Amino acid sequence: MTQTAMKNALVKILTAFILFHFSHAAFALDPLNAAMKSILVDFKKTASESHFQQIEDAISSSEALQRDLNEMAADKQFTGFLILPRTQLTDEKAEFFGGYVQGTKIALATEYLEKLKNNRPFHAAQPDDIPPNNTVFVISHLLYHIKNPLDFKKYPSKNEFVEAALKTEALAFIQAWNTMLQVAQRSNDAKPLSTQQFGQLLLNTRYRFVLTGAMKQDAHPLKFSQSGSVEANDVNIQAIIETLKKSSHADLE
Repeated sequence: MTQTAMKNALVKILTAFILFHFSHAAFALDPLNAAMKSILVDFKKTASESHFQQIEDAISSSEALQRDLNEMAADKQFTGFLILPRTQLTDEKAEFFGGYVQGTKIALATEYLEKLKNNRPFHAAQPDDIPPNNTVFVISHLLYHIKNPLDFKKYPSKNEFVEAALKTEALAFIQAWNTMLQVAQRSNDAKPLSTQQFGQLLLNTRYRFVLTGAMKQDAHPLKFSQSGSVEANDVNIQAIIETLKKSSHADLE
């Protein structure tokens, strides 16, 4: 091997090492702080083993969830999970939603948690599939609502409140998708998903109707970034809002 060829080979190896190091560093998981650990300890006392594991696995798979939960638990914005059969959830929201916000807690019906495990509802598996983690999606979505509560009294009219609520809902869906996508990329050796992997992830996501519907808007459709994430810009937000206006309500607040 000539000196030039050897130099080029070393540059390639060094570049590959740097890319590998930084791509994995971007997905580094922070340890849970004392406040969040305490919440999980209390949660484990009341939850079934399988449901506790489902929630814990979702949290441990996502640096975005861990960051938000740590911050919100430390500030007492988030105080725990309420997991019960739907008939035992006394909040009137339980009549409409399997997952919803109850003050500073995330409430999830046990039947709903079971449904979230279905990550291939219609589409056959491919060898390199990265299935969606619907539990990550739901927790991220509901954390956005806890962090960004709406006060009806702050809006001069009902219509203005409804518009604000729709925008908040759109932003919650955007955050949820981006969080779940990041988990999928982490499962893909911290690499962007291929076109096929992305398509499978999107089509197997429980709340795909929000994104696929927004992509079909005539005037200003939603557009994904090159990495597959959704930028929280005016066009994407409005595309989701228009989709939500034409859709039946989801079983997620």
